[in-house]
Amino acid sequence: MGGTMPNLGNVFAELRRQHQVVRMAAFGSSNTQRRLMGMHWFDLAELGLKQTYGPGCVQCCNMGVGGDTSVLMLERFERDVTPFHPHFTIVTVGGNDSKPERKVDAPTFAANLKEIVRKLAALESQVLLQTYYSCDLEQLPPQHAEQMVQYMQIVRETAEECGVPLLDHFVRWERLRRSDLGLYRLLMTDRMHVNAAGNLVLGLDLLRALGIELPDAMRAEALPGYFGRKILDLLETPFCGTSSGENRK
Repeated sequence: MGGTMPNLGNVFAELRRQHQVVRMAAFGSSNTQRRLMGMHWFDLAELGLKQTYGPGCVQCCNMGVGGDTSVLMLERFERDVTPFHPHFTIVTVGGNDSKPERKVDAPTFAANLKEIVRKLAALESQVLLQTYYSCDLEQLPPQHAEQMVQYMQIVRETAEECGVPLLDHFVRWERLRRSDLGLYRLLMTDRMHVNAAGNLVLGLDLLRALGIELPDAMRAEALPGYFGRKILDLLETPFCGTSSGENRK
């Protein structure tokens, strides 16, 4: 997965032991916000947890707002996050901050991300930081593409510095993008966002980090995600990928 990943299944089981219902939030921008028909990655987490721990185990709230930077997320923190008081919060941010026109430089982004983690810790919320999947860097303006890579590294460094778990989608998706650009783009709806199949891949990776899988009866609905996740897994082995490292269209 990349990054430091404790057994989040154990983390959730302990939260379940402490609380009758675990409140779980997804906090981010457009890749967190529900914006497409079909299953969202956060939906898979909810379904998997309820199938594993029971229908009343978790209350989920999607707090994604398209276009948000870390600045805007901090501005709405007291409105959105504090009243819900989540026990577990998945934070995904950086894609909009990395756009040069948004004028959020790297030190500011790093400070804002640490402040988000600090504010969640003050609420006694377990935090999971996620990187973005790899965006279609070749289709982004060059400075945005460069800063996107830089800001995802800041997410990794912040997770390490703050001692919170990290789910590094970017590393896994970048292997696919570099290995087979055409196949990678089958999981994308545009240069910045995944499609329904891409959401399934992200959700299945999150479920695995939580130590659970969908029950057999539900797997048929997620077949594109299982194929996509398997490809990402195979690309982590030494014998996979192109020998030249060049993209294939």
